[in-house]
Amino acid sequence: MSNSHDLWQLTSRIDKEAALVPPEGAIACLGRGMIEDLAFSIDKCHLVVGSRTGVWWYNLTSLSPIALWEAEKGMINTITFSTDGRWFASGNLARVVKIWDMQRGVCTAQPDREIKFSAIAHPTFSLNGQYLAVFDQRRDAIYIVDPETGKQHAILGNGQKLKSRRPSAKPITFSPDPQILANVSQTDNMSSDFVSVWHIETGERIACFTKYPDYVYALSFSPCGRFLAIGCWNGTLRVWNLNTRELELEQTEYGKYRMYPNYLSDGTLIVAGLYHGYEQEPVDVWNAEDGEKLASIKINGNVSHARFSPCGMQLAVANHGGDIKISHIADSNVNILPTLQGHTGVVDSVGFIPERNVLAAGYRRDNILLWNVESQRPQKHLMTHSTCPYYYVHISHYEKVLTIGSDQNSFKVWNEKNGQAPITEFETPEKHPGQPLALTRKADRLASGYKNGTLIVWDMQIGCKQYTFTEHTDRILAVAFSSDGRRLASTSRNDIRIWDVENGEEIATLPESPPSDPNVYKGDTRHLQNRLEALSKGNKCLCSRIIQTLSFSLCGTIVAGGMPEEILLWDTTTYENLMVLLLPQGNQHQHTLAFSPCGRFLASDSWTESTRKVSIQLWDLATGEIITTFWGHFADISSLGFSSDSTLLASGSADGTILLWDIKPFIVS
Repeated sequence: MSNSHDLWQLTSRIDKEAALVPPEGAIACLGRGMIEDLAFSIDKCHLVVGSRTGVWWYNLTSLSPIALWEAEKGMINTITFSTDGRWFASGNLARVVKIWDMQRGVCTAQPDREIKFSAIAHPTFSLNGQYLAVFDQRRDAIYIVDPETGKQHAILGNGQKLKSRRPSAKPITFSPDPQILANVSQTDNMSSDFVSVWHIETGERIACFTKYPDYVYALSFSPCGRFLAIGCWNGTLRVWNLNTRELELEQTEYGKYRMYPNYLSDGTLIVAGLYHGYEQEPVDVWNAEDGEKLASIKINGNVSHARFSPCGMQLAVANHGGDIKISHIADSNVNILPTLQGHTGVVDSVGFIPERNVLAAGYRRDNILLWNVESQRPQKHLMTHSTCPYYYVHISHYEKVLTIGSDQNSFKVWNEKNGQAPITEFETPEKHPGQPLALTRKADRLASGYKNGTLIVWDMQIGCKQYTFTEHTDRILAVAFSSDGRRLASTSRNDIRIWDVENGEEIATLPESPPSDPNVYKGDTRHLQNRLEALSKGNKCLCSRIIQTLSFSLCGTIVAGGMPEEILLWDTTTYENLMVLLLPQGNQHQHTLAFSPCGRFLASDSWTESTRKVSIQLWDLATGEIITTFWGHFADISSLGFSSDSTLLASGSADGTILLWDIKPFIVS
C-alpha cells in the first residue's frame, strides 16, 4: 500500500492548503467538488472520496487531504478497493474504469476498449482480488475483468442495451467464494428492483429474488457465504439463505430509512439506516439480530452517502453539502471524529456582496455559504434549511442576502439575520420543485413559472400574489426581471414575452425566428459562414429554437436569450433583434447568461462536444466577438455573476466548485 509520501508525489492540482489549484485564467477555486462515492483503504489509514473534481485521499488521523488523483478529467462517480490491498478501481461519468496498482501507486490497466459501458454501476473486486466486476445498468450485463490486464474474463447477462432503463448506481457484491456474486437490476417498468446471484465460470444465474419487489440500496454476503442481506428503501431488511432459497430474516420496522447492511468478520450483521426525507435525522446503526442500537450519528443536512469499512467497524457518512462524519464502532463504544469539511454540493446560484468582499453561494438541497473573496475561504454557513430541495441566492439592491427555498408546495424566503425562521412563505398553485425563479434587485417582487405555462408575480412586501399571467401555453423555462424591476421577461417552449409588472400587462412578444438580415450574425468564421449559407438557402432552423435562459443588461436596454447554439439579443425599446451571437462550432447546451455591470461584456457557458468539457465565453457586446474563453469546470455551469466593478466573474457548477475569473486584463485592453 502506498504511504502518504508516495500519494503526495502522485498529487495533481492540489496546493499546500489542500485546495484545488485554479485553472489558467482563474484566481481561485472554491470547494473541493461534489461527493459521489466513499471508500476506506484496507490499511485503515485513509478515507478516499470520489468526487466530481477527482479522487481525494484523506488521512484518517488528521482528516487532512494528502493527495488528489484524476484531477485532469474529474467526474469520478465510483471508487473501490480490493480486500487484499493490491488494487484500487475508479470509474467516471464518461464510462471509463481505471485500475490502480497500490504497491506502485500507478494506473496499470483499463478494461478492454471493446467493452462499451453505457452506464457504470459500482465496480467491485472479488475477495481474493482475482476479478473486478463492473455492472452496466443500461445493458443489464456484468463484465468480469482481470485487474492485472484489464481483459474481459466473462460476461453475465445478455448484454443487450435496454432503452427503458435509466442509469443508477445499483449495488454489486462478491461472495467469499470468488465464483459467486450478486447484483441488483431494475424491472422493465423501473417500478422496483430484483436481486440476482450468478456463478462466474458457468455464467448461470443460480438465484433470483423477486418475491418482495422494492428498491434495493445495499447487499452483503455473510462470511460463510450462505446468507445474503438485502437493504431496501422503505426501511426493510431481508436475509436470504442461498442454500435453501428461504427467507431467514425480515425486519420492516425501520420505515423511514434506506437500509445499508454489512456483515462483520465474526458473522454479526449490522445495518445503518439513512433517513430519506428532507428533515434532518441522524444515521442510526443497529445490530440486526438483537435490535440493539450501536450508534446515532448526527450530521447537518440530508445524508447522501454511507460506506462501511472492510472490517465493518468504521462508517463514513456524507451529506449533500459535502460534510463527512466518520465513526468507529466497537461494542457500543462509538467514537465519532470531527466533521471533515471542504467538499460542497451542486452550486445553484452565486452573487457578490461588494461592500463586504464576500461571495454568496446557494447549494442544492443543503445550505448557503459566504466565501471571503480575498482569503478564498468559507466565511460562514449562512443557514441550513433541510426542508427544501432547491435554494436560490439573491443579492438585493441594498446588499442583503435573501434565500428562496422551493419544494413541491411552497416558496420560503429567508434573510441572513433571521436564521432558520423564514420571513415569508408562499403556497404554490402547482406542485413542481425547482420552478424558474427571479427576484427584483430591490427584492420587492418574486416571479415564478410553472409546467402548465402559468406565470405568477408575488408581492414580497405583503406576501401574496400580485399578478397571474396565463398567456403561455407550455412550460415556463426561464424568467428574468429588468434591473429597475418594472419589466419581466419569460420564455416557454413556444414563445418569449415581456410584461409590465407595474400595470400587470403584456408589453411584447419577442421574435424568436432567425433574423433575415445577415449583418446581425456574429461568430467564428466557420460557424458564421455555415449559418449565412443556410440562411441564403432558406434553412432557418439549424438548431432548437427554444430559449432556455434569459437576462437583462444592467442598463435595461438589452435582453438576451440563450438557445442551444446561439444567443439572441433584443432591443428593449423596439424589441427587435440587435444581434445573434453564434457559439463556436461544436458548442451547445447553453445554460446561463450574465451581463457585466460596466455594460461591455456578456458571459455565457456552453458544453463542447469535441472535448466533453464546459467552457465560458466572454463576449464583447460592441462587436459581438468572443474576447476569451475560460476552461475549468467538469460539469454544467448553473450560475454566472460579475462583481460590481466588473473585475471578477464567478461561475458556479454542478461539479460542486466555484471558479473566480480575472476580468481586469480585458477591461484595460
